[in-house]
Amino acid sequence: MLQARNTTDGGLVTTFGTAGSSIVDVVQADTYYELLIHPDGSLLACGTTGTAGIGAARDFIVSKYNANGIVETAFGTNGHTITSFATAWDDAYGMALYPGNKIVLAGFSAQTNTQHAIARYAYGPATPVLGCTDPLSCNYNCLATVNDGSCLYPNTACNDGNPMTINDSTDANCNCIGQAVTIIPGCMNPLACNYNPQATVDNGTCILPGTPCNDNNPNTMNDSIDANCNCVGTLIVPGCMNPASCNYNPLATVDDGSCLFPGALCDDGNPNTINDSINPDCICIGNIIVYGCTDPLSCTYNPLANVDNNTCIFPDSPCDDNNPDTFNDILDSLCNCVGTLYVSGCMDPNACNYNPLANIDDNSCVFPGSPCDDGNALTINDSLDVNCNCVGIDVTGLNEGQFEFELHPNPTMDVLTLETSFAEQKTIYIIDLQGKVLREMTAQGHTQTIDCSALASGTYLVKVRVDDSEKMKKLLIQH
Repeated sequence: MLQARNTTDGGLVTTFGTAGSSIVDVVQADTYYELLIHPDGSLLACGTTGTAGIGAARDFIVSKYNANGIVETAFGTNGHTITSFATAWDDAYGMALYPGNKIVLAGFSAQTNTQHAIARYAYGPATPVLGCTDPLSCNYNCLATVNDGSCLYPNTACNDGNPMTINDSTDANCNCIGQAVTIIPGCMNPLACNYNPQATVDNGTCILPGTPCNDNNPNTMNDSIDANCNCVGTLIVPGCMNPASCNYNPLATVDDGSCLFPGALCDDGNPNTINDSINPDCICIGNIIVYGCTDPLSCTYNPLANVDNNTCIFPDSPCDDNNPDTFNDILDSLCNCVGTLYVSGCMDPNACNYNPLANIDDNSCVFPGSPCDDGNALTINDSLDVNCNCVGIDVTGLNEGQFEFELHPNPTMDVLTLETSFAEQKTIYIIDLQGKVLREMTAQGHTQTIDCSALASGTYLVKVRVDDSEKMKKLLIQH
């Protein structure tokens, strides 16, 4: 099903649906035959939906969209209501809104032959909508679901807005009209001071007792018309009008905001007091100033202090326990000054000599790959292995054609220098402890510089191959 919305000059309204149109696929064969704009601004479309092909079954469908062409899924089932009269064709060709917020669809149904088909559907909000539900009334509300008794009919009293008419009422066409009369404007209320018994139209000028006026006396207020139709006011007497205050004036007629109550701030004139206020006896008194720490959570709290002088000291504050063998001295939760004893040692958990109790690193850490002496004169390149054992390379039985290489610095942070005992072409590999080759390169000469800055901290293997001979050493990266 396709819907589109165009401007008055034929262009698509791109904010409608998707780029100006809405395409909805309900089943296989979907067709709308009529679309109505409901008074609430929504769109109602009816037609047929079903499977494709001649003689295939299809049914009535009525769908609801918002003003922007988007399916309102709260209507029916996901925005659509499908009605089947028979197993053959059911096509809805037209629809209308029915009083009471209903929708009526009309079309045909192919059963034993082609017959007329009509269906009615409830439509409206879940909560009742009050209004006039009588379509014969002058103010019928097609959205109303509950009649609230507000219906207006011909001959109902109204106001045509014409001051030159009387007895205004609605006519047979629901127009408000009145009878023309000779107009004598004036006050028509016999209780008013300016009542005019000849007036035929009240012009709103009535002045009744109690009506505000101005007696032209600047010393009065609340001027109004009295029972004798005289304009009189109340004499202005400013003062405190609250009897619960300390300075209540029973003669005051205008409260001047001067009321003073117990608890109100004041000034007792004593520079050695604070928080001056009026007490229950209406006397202004204050509290004697006592300086000190006013925070009860501090180690120096003074319960008598009422002015904080910034002398508070709290747990975790730095202090000095006068012990040269401690550091980071602080006040504990009991306000005692305690420090941490110095323990020197290797603090790197990756080192072979890691000391978990150390809190001062003494630069004594030794790592796998560090040079050592295994005490065996028949080995070379002795170093700590991954298990922190000192092991070397057995040099017994080396052929004259074998070679040696050195790595330095080892451990290294970024740049590694590899030195060999010969200058012929060689292949260099950097391998992780899982055996994965991370880098492979060829080189000639006795010295080769290798950038290791991209490698993470850890232990690796460096292998050098010359023809069919190869040697391997450990490399430690520390960033």
